[in-house]
Amino acid sequence: MVDPYASCPCGSGKKFRFCCQAIYPAIERAFSQFRGGQQEAALRTIDAAAASNPGHPEILIRKAMMLDAAGRREDAEKALDDALAKAANFGPAHFMRARWRHQEGEFPGAAILARKAADGYALEAKEHLADVHAFLFEIEMQLNRPLAARAALRMAMRLAPQEATLKEAFESTFGENGRLPACLRK
Repeated sequence: MVDPYASCPCGSGKKFRFCCQAIYPAIERAFSQFRGGQQEAALRTIDAAAASNPGHPEILIRKAMMLDAAGRREDAEKALDDALAKAANFGPAHFMRARWRHQEGEFPGAAILARKAADGYALEAKEHLADVHAFLFEIEMQLNRPLAARAALRMAMRLAPQEATLKEAFESTFGENGRLPACLRK
């Protein structure tokens, strides 16, 4: 269980106690059923939680995760549409969709959706924002846009200064021994 005074996993920037704590028992029950091989029962549990908490798009994000894990991407996309209908600027929904577009090889669309996700997260949700910017770094490098990649990675490093992997990625890409021309490394 999440610490009640920790930052909420949904990325709202609020404390867990004041945001999603009330809906998490149902989410955890549904995921327990899902891991136990009871996919339909898990979906019924998550649907019941969504019906009794209609203002929480986080439940629909969790449903989308479940449906995607079950190989039902089309239904998962619909769950994301429902979450975005409740909160049009819900960062986790845009970020999940960005990762799916990336898996499909649609890098420009993934970059656009990741930027929407960054706009949708609260400024206090630094871990989530760091993940989004690290993801943007990867996409920009794949699109051969090293300046945009550098900016995204610098932002990720500012948001999560304790992350050694971000520093290593910056050093290996933009450091003295990086493979980019010197003018792009500076």
